[in-house]
Amino acid sequence: MNETVKILYAEDTPEDAELTARELTRQGLAHDCTVSADLAEIEGLLARGGFDIFLSDFALKKFSAEDLLKLRNRLAPGLPFIIVTGTLPDEQAVELLRSGATDYIIKDRLSRLPTAIIRALAEKDERRKLDLARLDTEKSEARYRELFECSTDLIFLVSPEGGITITNPAFRALTGRAPAEAAALRTEALVPAAEREKLSTRIAAAIAGEPPAQFETVFVSAKGEEKTVQGAFYPRGAGGRVLYIQGIFRDITEQRSLESQFRQAQKREAVGRLAGGIAHDFNNILGAIEGYATLGMRKLEEADPLRGDLGEIRRAVAKASALTKQLLVFSRKQAIRKEPVCPAALIDNMRSMVKRIIGENIELRMEVAPGLPQLMADHG
Repeated sequence: MNETVKILYAEDTPEDAELTARELTRQGLAHDCTVSADLAEIEGLLARGGFDIFLSDFALKKFSAEDLLKLRNRLAPGLPFIIVTGTLPDEQAVELLRSGATDYIIKDRLSRLPTAIIRALAEKDERRKLDLARLDTEKSEARYRELFECSTDLIFLVSPEGGITITNPAFRALTGRAPAEAAALRTEALVPAAEREKLSTRIAAAIAGEPPAQFETVFVSAKGEEKTVQGAFYPRGAGGRVLYIQGIFRDITEQRSLESQFRQAQKREAVGRLAGGIAHDFNNILGAIEGYATLGMRKLEEADPLRGDLGEIRRAVAKASALTKQLLVFSRKQAIRKEPVCPAALIDNMRSMVKRIIGENIELRMEVAPGLPQLMADHG
């Protein structure tokens, strides 16, 4: 041991203190020894700290090793305390060791003292390492507990037999179950009957130690509400043995709903583009019908019966043209043009078109409040 050991020595016999120091030097233990027989001074030195070992005679003139041990326990509980005495009954030695003394050395066997000091320092260092490891473990557990409790993910532990043992608040909130109720669940109770075989297969794979794989399923709450979740089962254990499974899932119900809405919006956009294309082509056809009907009317006399028929064709073309205009506005391929519109007349004009669309097996009733004011809108 190359470092200098700082020793606090409670001894009221200078010769004994010198003899102890000489033995330590003889055995090659580098030390810096502070000797005191004053209780108040010793208390101050202990409070200030900086010592590696506390040596004490058993029976001093004004106080005893028991008094010093109590002082050590209060001010420096981790400091090794070794009693160096002429005689010490076994009963008292056992009691002192129970109270926290590290060791005791009889003065006529001082040759054991350096070894006892080295062993005490090694034990102190080992305790320090264990304390640090325990502190790290406690911090790690606290961080995991915080993550477990505060996570928005659904986290739960499953035994190899398929029983749910521990759940976090997010899991209990989604499933609508209290902690005790959640802890009594079987995993098959989480999902609908159609999903149970798939869930059992995933759990069996995790128990076999297979790498986790993400999958989607449906969790059913206590009220029967279904939530789409995505996650995996993770095998946990030691020495190649799976002790339990950790399920980590995320509620993606809203995400899947938004994706469905987006797909529907894409479909509507595609329908709109198709409707716009059809309306343009149909307008071209209507233009040709309108043109030929107009030319035909010019060649006929006013009294000619065919002139009325051609007029009906032109009126039908006008209605069809209005319909194509609606399709173009719907598909956003024509700019909206606002003008004064009478809502009652607009609704009444739609009657015939709607009746054709809905069929004869449906009765159409239209109730329009009287005196509706005009508004600025596009007729389409």
